[in-house]
Amino acid sequence: MSKPESSPKLRSVVKPTTVLLLFLLFSSFTHAQTAPPKFRTAPDPDWVLSDTPAPSTASRDGTITPWVRLLDDQQIRIRPDGLERYFRKREQAVSEKGVESVSTLYFPFDPAFQTLVVHHIRIIRGGLTLDVLRPGEITVESDDPDEYSLETTLKEARKGDIIDYAYTLRGADPGQAGRFAQTLRLGLYGSTDRVRRRVLWPGQQKLYWRTRNTSLTPSVRSLGTEVEYLWGSEPPAPCACHAEAPPWFDPRPEVQLSDFATWQEVAELASSWYRVPMPLAPPLARRVEEWKKRLPADEPRLLAAVRFVQDEIRDGGEQGMHPSSPTAVFEKREGSSRDRALLLCTLLRGLGIEAAPALVNSTARHVIEEYQPSLAAFDSVLVRVSLGNLSYWFDPSQTHQRGPLRQHANPPYARALLLQPGSRTLVEIPGPPVDSSSVFVKETYRASTYKEPVAFDVITTYRGIAADEMRRQLSWLKLEDYAKQKRDHYSDDSSTLAAEGEPQVSDDQEKNELVITERYHLSKFWRGRTVGFRAEQVAEKLAVSRGQSTGPLKLYYPLDFRQVIELHTPEPLRVAGAEGVLDDGALRLSYKISADPRVITLDCRLQSLRSFVDADQTPQHLKFREQLREKLSMQLTHSGDPLMLSYVIEYWPFVTLGVLLLIGLFLLLW
Repeated sequence: MSKPESSPKLRSVVKPTTVLLLFLLFSSFTHAQTAPPKFRTAPDPDWVLSDTPAPSTASRDGTITPWVRLLDDQQIRIRPDGLERYFRKREQAVSEKGVESVSTLYFPFDPAFQTLVVHHIRIIRGGLTLDVLRPGEITVESDDPDEYSLETTLKEARKGDIIDYAYTLRGADPGQAGRFAQTLRLGLYGSTDRVRRRVLWPGQQKLYWRTRNTSLTPSVRSLGTEVEYLWGSEPPAPCACHAEAPPWFDPRPEVQLSDFATWQEVAELASSWYRVPMPLAPPLARRVEEWKKRLPADEPRLLAAVRFVQDEIRDGGEQGMHPSSPTAVFEKREGSSRDRALLLCTLLRGLGIEAAPALVNSTARHVIEEYQPSLAAFDSVLVRVSLGNLSYWFDPSQTHQRGPLRQHANPPYARALLLQPGSRTLVEIPGPPVDSSSVFVKETYRASTYKEPVAFDVITTYRGIAADEMRRQLSWLKLEDYAKQKRDHYSDDSSTLAAEGEPQVSDDQEKNELVITERYHLSKFWRGRTVGFRAEQVAEKLAVSRGQSTGPLKLYYPLDFRQVIELHTPEPLRVAGAEGVLDDGALRLSYKISADPRVITLDCRLQSLRSFVDADQTPQHLKFREQLREKLSMQLTHSGDPLMLSYVIEYWPFVTLGVLLLIGLFLLLW
């Protein structure tokens, strides 16, 4: 079986009715962090619908799909005393390759607050049903407490077998403040015969829901003190997505459930957790006073506070919805994005600068407007700062951001829920401007004669967002490893490349400009009568993985990438000049090939004009990219090695042997 499809946007939680229950939940959370995770076996709960669907009559082609999903069943029961989530899956191996996929079963759960109950594991083979639940063979897949899972492998599984298994997860996440939210997928990637989603909800409470990518509505009926909501589809249309899709694109039909009616309700609750404690605690007050004395104005003070939180507070801490005490985070130098957001707001408040935390979804971005309001709709926290008449959005989880405030680019998360009085709905985060990031690569080849090695220099200048990203990369990547990556990039089979020392890094953090200089020399560069050049780094930005399917296409954005190849030749060489601009509204390529007497230049500049291409425009855009690739190369004719003597010298033993063999063959025939 493939691992279960995750749903990071919304998680299941339940609202406890008493303080005692909440205390018990937190107690079990603390205990479970140290106790080894356990599971038990038991029959299906009496509240679930456990009917078995009729087998599919559709033909199966094992060359197209090695395994098929016959049933994906999820049922949830919410009660004042807890939450239960029941899962049942039936999968069939259509080919030998599919046996491996369906024979390994995963049981993901969080032992901090959940218990796992396995109900059955069966193999249906022909008319026989085999009970293969062996508790002793269910083992830990990973020791990572954040991604805990048990697994078992059915070694007796064969082609054609149907694997049928069911389990229940019991427990609610105490970090979600006792509220409920859940995303139910009504369609899955790959072929599925039947999807069923069922919710039993307390009749005295209101449940809100919103669908995406579907018009399917639930059947609703009363069952005593509970209300049953049932969604089903037989079979749902298969969903497809691709690696080049924007992060917010998800074509799967789904329904989102929540006990919140509006974003205003979410903001009112979450705002109570982000109250800035005043007056400042002594450790925070001392740091604020130090900035006030050392820095003369609000802008440098603001940047000092932002850089401190981003670079000095390492990632960690509890991952619940409630931020930790700013003083504790400051002293430990550790915290989650929520912790760092509240700490930054606290420091800025002490500096007299207006700031407010804002909840965001870093994946869904603008699509969050289609969500049912809930706490679980968000995965990170930004800080909006108002200074003068302008607003700036900062991500406390980022690191190594530099440059003046006027060059600051907002995170690309599109929408946010401000946690401040009067917040009623999502607000727009202005995206980064087109010119907020640039990379300029200049490659220079210098040759005074055809016999000597060619000097090859590469100077790469990063500005804005690109400088932040490269600075971040160099913070964990050793310079020697970076140098090896670059040598591998520039090496080819036609010449020998040798580095002249390690790359040199110059970082102007005030301007947010980072420059890396590399120096090499190339032997055996002039071979034959021609030499070719290509703006390879620009070409890499145009590459798209195979298997492109329907849907929007993501673009690098903001992108301003220029590559200049400059060749200083031993003699004047002729080259066909060319110049032009190609633009389809999504990408723009400016290119130019020019020649002075002994200097030939290929200049290519690629810019993105938006962050994605619409689905209906993607096929034409991919053809446009092919046109762009044709403009990235040039070919030169020279007189450096017309007789290919460099090859003769390099491979003289083989050449000599070949000549001797020819002489011998001639004498033999003669």
